[in-house]
Amino acid sequence: MKKISCFLILSILLLSTVSAQAAVPDIGDNSFFKCIEVEDDFEPGMCFGDISWITDKKGDDRGGQVVGLKNARKILSKATKFFKKQKRKANKQGDTELVDTFEEKRLNAIASKAGLKACYKDFFETCSANGDNSNSSGDFPSLTEACNLISSPTTYGAIQRNRSVKFIVNGKVCSSTAAATSPVMKILLNGSQHCTGAYVGANTILTASHCLDGITCDDLSVENSGGTQIIAASECLVHPLYNQGDEPQQNDVGIIKLANDFDGIIPVKIATSSALVGADSAFAGYGRSESNDDELRATFNAVSDVSTEVISTFYTRGDDNEGTTCNGDSGGPLFTFLDGEWKTHGTLSDGSATNCALTGTSPKTDKSNWANLVAPTNQSFIKDNTSGVLD
Repeated sequence: MKKISCFLILSILLLSTVSAQAAVPDIGDNSFFKCIEVEDDFEPGMCFGDISWITDKKGDDRGGQVVGLKNARKILSKATKFFKKQKRKANKQGDTELVDTFEEKRLNAIASKAGLKACYKDFFETCSANGDNSNSSGDFPSLTEACNLISSPTTYGAIQRNRSVKFIVNGKVCSSTAAATSPVMKILLNGSQHCTGAYVGANTILTASHCLDGITCDDLSVENSGGTQIIAASECLVHPLYNQGDEPQQNDVGIIKLANDFDGIIPVKIATSSALVGADSAFAGYGRSESNDDELRATFNAVSDVSTEVISTFYTRGDDNEGTTCNGDSGGPLFTFLDGEWKTHGTLSDGSATNCALTGTSPKTDKSNWANLVAPTNQSFIKDNTSGVLD
């Protein structure tokens, strides 16, 4: 992470100055660039500045993509020359109004150079609790909150969209200590990470049918996030209407019965009313990421599509405030806020991008499809094979 070498010095300066939190620096009038704060993966609660490209010299939308200081300076230098040239043209044409417009743009480009440095090099603060310092409207809160949410979904409150955060494919790594009570479980096949599941009741894990189809149940076990409890599977149930040939797959819901029960973990509740398009969502899993490990990660997104059988979320690489799923996250829960608490609306079934829109891969978008747990066929399957889960 950039600026890590100066963290100690900056921390001392922060402690020695006033306790009031500094505002995220403006970059000119924010027409070209905007300073966004990004939470430090190594120091939760601390944020550094990154430069988000809003519009180019011709006023075209650049989508808020993040650019480095060197590139941003080049963009501004070219813009300054462009506006100076356009001003001369307008002056020859006798258009005084256009002359003033391009002069204003030129001066703003010059003034923005100082803001670039203040954002990228000087800004390192405790993260804002709120305020408009993101590169798009309706940004999600810190990914640390995603870890907190999936650790205790039944007691976690509504999230407040207020600032932008950085993504990796599966979001932020949730420490084993912080997520020790999470109902999001790691499913092991012969001792190695295989899928993800949700603890929904005593001795009961909800996952995807494709995680169980063709698998010898005795080879499966389930581990909590901290690795302190590993329990063998005693029974594996594949949905009788599961059809792997469909895309997206239908009725991709499975159940693992455990030989014993987990201690100290509160089951997540299953939604019984439909999710809404645009609803905030959170999800977590132990699957593939940019780091290629099997750590528990959590992230935010929003529901993009809802049908009787499938709920979807959509991700475009470069989005600062959302994440997506990948191999090994299958069977994990899709949390949405319903009736005052976070409940699971789906089990992860599949995704549209083979490489999950990881950096350097194609395509750069990924649509995650979740089996809709509200579907009558899925509700019946769960009721018929569990006790006290949907009763």
